[in-house]
Amino acid sequence: MLCPFCEGFDTGVKDSRCLKYSVKRRRWCGKCNKKFTTLERVVSECVYVIKSSGIKEPFNRSILRDSVLNVFKDGSVSQPYIDRIIDSFVDFVSLFSWQEISTQQIVSGMLKILVSHDVLASIRFAALYKSFDNVSDFLSFVQSLAAGHADNL
Repeated sequence: MLCPFCEGFDTGVKDSRCLKYSVKRRRWCGKCNKKFTTLERVVSECVYVIKSSGIKEPFNRSILRDSVLNVFKDGSVSQPYIDRIIDSFVDFVSLFSWQEISTQQIVSGMLKILVSHDVLASIRFAALYKSFDNVSDFLSFVQSLAAGHADNL
């Protein structure tokens, strides 16, 4: 591990903490004596996203995080909260061991997760990323959420 301050190779681990989806390590550099923290995530088998154009791309967690951040623009939730929402979706995908997932499946899965956290955020997400044929379809969607029928997403 290179030191981010002096780029020295003489680094060591002072402390490790296991988090739910990662390992946080407190490190030190033997060359400059500075301390720094690293966060290691487990890399699972690559899941490919099938876009509406038919193009396949590797699943990118940061793209999904940016999409979720879009619906919480007002800053009403913390970054760790958003990361937990994304972790829930990644768990959902891992549960089925999918190798490929369509953008429509991503939207549907995220809506199911978001509605359990924040109904207004799920409506914002749907308005941005779900394809509605007309306004009445969107209104029906909102009314079904208001009536508590989130299972029809």
